Amino acid sequence: FDNIPIVSKMHIIKQISIAASDSYYANQLPGYVDKILQLIEADQSNVIPCAQLIDKLYNSYNFQMTMRPEFQSPNRQLALDVIEKTQQVVIDFVDYALQQDQDVQFKLLTNCFQIFGEWYRQKELSEFQTQQLPFVMQSAINLIQNTGVGPKESEMDSVIIEFLRILIECQYENIESNFEDMINLELQYIKCKNFSTNKHVISQILNDIFRHFLMSGTPSNAKIQGMIQPIIQVCIPLLQFSEDDLKYVEEFDVTFAEQYMNNDEINSCMSSTIRLLTFLAPREETVLQQLQQFIEANYQNNLMQVLPVFKVTVMRNYQFGDLRDDWCQQAIQQFAPNVLNALPTISQQNQLYQCELIKFCVDFYQHLSADQALEFVKFLLQFVEQSYESPFLCLFLANSLSKIFRDDMKQNSLNAETATCFVQALSKMNVQFNFQNQIVCEALCKAIQKSQNIDFFGNIKTVLYGMLQNQIVQQSVASICNVFMEMYSIVGYDEQQLVADEIQQISSQLSPHQFEDSMCFILQILGFMGRFVKSQFHEQLFNACLTLKNHDDYELSKPMIIYIINYMQFGFEDKQFVQYDLRLQECEATSINQTEQILHLLSHLIQNNKQTASAYELLNFLINNEFQFDDQFLGNIIAHTMDIRNDMSFFRMELLNMQATLFIANVIVKCGLQKIIDQNFDVNRIHGFLSYSNWSLSYSEAPKKNLIQAMMMLINEENKTRIMYQLETLTRGFKFDMKFRDQKQESATNIPELLYVQDYNKETEDIKEIEKQVLKALEIENWPSMQFGLFLTNTNQSQQ
Repeated sequence: FDNIPIVSKMHIIKQISIAASDSYYANQLPGYVDKILQLIEADQSNVIPCAQLIDKLYNSYNFQMTMRPEFQSPNRQLALDVIEKTQQVVIDFVDYALQQDQDVQFKLLTNCFQIFGEWYRQKELSEFQTQQLPFVMQSAINLIQNTGVGPKESEMDSVIIEFLRILIECQYENIESNFEDMINLELQYIKCKNFSTNKHVISQILNDIFRHFLMSGTPSNAKIQGMIQPIIQVCIPLLQFSEDDLKYVEEFDVTFAEQYMNNDEINSCMSSTIRLLTFLAPREETVLQQLQQFIEANYQNNLMQVLPVFKVTVMRNYQFGDLRDDWCQQAIQQFAPNVLNALPTISQQNQLYQCELIKFCVDFYQHLSADQALEFVKFLLQFVEQSYESPFLCLFLANSLSKIFRDDMKQNSLNAETATCFVQALSKMNVQFNFQNQIVCEALCKAIQKSQNIDFFGNIKTVLYGMLQNQIVQQSVASICNVFMEMYSIVGYDEQQLVADEIQQISSQLSPHQFEDSMCFILQILGFMGRFVKSQFHEQLFNACLTLKNHDDYELSKPMIIYIINYMQFGFEDKQFVQYDLRLQECEATSINQTEQILHLLSHLIQNNKQTASAYELLNFLINNEFQFDDQFLGNIIAHTMDIRNDMSFFRMELLNMQATLFIANVIVKCGLQKIIDQNFDVNRIHGFLSYSNWSLSYSEAPKKNLIQAMMMLINEENKTRIMYQLETLTRGFKFDMKFRDQKQESATNIPELLYVQDYNKETEDIKEIEKQVLKALEIENWPSMQFGLFLTNTNQSQQ
């Protein structure tokens, strides 16, 4: 190591750093840290690679786990030894770095401040760390003040700013006297550097500073106001689009367009500033007062800059559009005429200015008065006709119309006649995008649904057939499929039979190149059609989906399982199994029936880890529908399922994790807890398996009633407290599911699951009744967590 070039050393470091870190904390490399220190002492050229090795030790998963007191890790002393042995040399690195060229300096200081972050994240500091805190903090401030602007500088700045955030979060009592210096530093950063790069951390720092000031009760309001005022003064001039933003629009940067439309993170100073002001506004009344004063003084002469400021004053959450308080709706209606009066002259402005005016009306559409909403819609009907030449405006207008067409739009909902007027305009936009853009496709579909005009079925059918026979964009096809199936369900039987035959004919004529992509959708569509019409090819296709060799195509295995589930829901009769290929052109009779083949298929998919999440989904469907399983088969699957939790890859596969957990829960509820205990798994092991997925399941849309009931059946004196918190999480998540039911989760293979295919997953149970049952089983009146309890019991209390 001593005799090889620095470039080679860095290559070696990349290879060994993670493995060495894991080995060290497994107590397999006891002399590792000593060797690193010897290398540094032997030759200063080793400083950079060795600093990286030390950084990896500190920032490894094992270090962070062993340093968390709640884990009571037996290797905690190893992590403490790392700190004790390296703390002096890391401080020395800072002085050494400042004497080196810029490239070396940035690398080394980045490593140092990542290490410092781990030092000061700990609640208990060593005497040495306490002594060095002023030096480390001052070094951080000096570096941010003195470095320039560039990619490497931004990377180092990000690490240092994150370090300052850690100080405020974990060591605020030790640095309280430096809060004003830190605010001045943030102001300087906002003025002079790329604020967009570190907007989240800066927002968090400022929030933490004010929170700790307010919690301590020591500073006067005047002091807080004095700190806030300069922030507002710096931020407001930044509320304007940059030349880069306008360039993105002219060049039709799709990523920028989508982020802008959805109020997502866009890498612009304006976006960053809005987020920061939104962050600060609820913390101190003076922020709102200053912003409102700016609006009053500028709305007539500088409407463009006032619009984002106004949004900050009335929105609690900028991305989701929640209003701050009851007075906000009246404020919106009073301010809206300024925007509506500017709309007739909109064509004289740049495209982003046009979009900002329209975006204001869309974001606050349901808070406008009826007359204001009508005036805006009339304007939109005219404006869309002028916007076909601009891809950015087409995309933006389609997205805006989708929001207005939402089913949950309670106020100012568009009538069918108005929606019909927009269908023609959106059809032209889709032709321009060749029906390849998901956003424009979705807008057209929502307009057709809103129009309630069955005459559009022929048009949608033509578009879908063309998509399935040509190169497709999956999400665009999914949108068309959903509205197609909705309309299919209400046309006459003869039309339904004809269309089903046409779809089947398309599948038999697909080219090999197109077969896989299109069959993903055709299988789901035909499965849905089987609810309305029955023909020979439906059963043949069911047999094809049961044929093992067809599941060698990984991308089609998931849609085939969806087809099986849908077929079995509606009039399934167990018949002899005949093997088919997916084109239904080759067949081979067998001696077993279809239910036996289902068990063979499930066993094959689960045991061989092929589309395992989908296989468990089918298994869960069968259990919930009282399918009769052979005891040995079920026992084998239970044992396999409980054992796969030992495979680390299981933790990373969320859908498999979710479906496997639901399988164990379904077995407990439908077949009894003893069925799993018979496979030599005790209650603690079963509880551990069900517990792992609680958080991810809380925010999924899979049915969880059985999981809740299964957890209740596991309660004993030893685990009652843990299960109580887990059930609280699940019940709260249940409510979240019902609110966001329409946000479908993509499968592991990114195949869109069509909305009208899997409605067997929908829950109809009264959530309040489930909550009552859970609380009764736990023998408590309400949840122990005040935060969750408020959320669950009383909306008014939550608002309070």
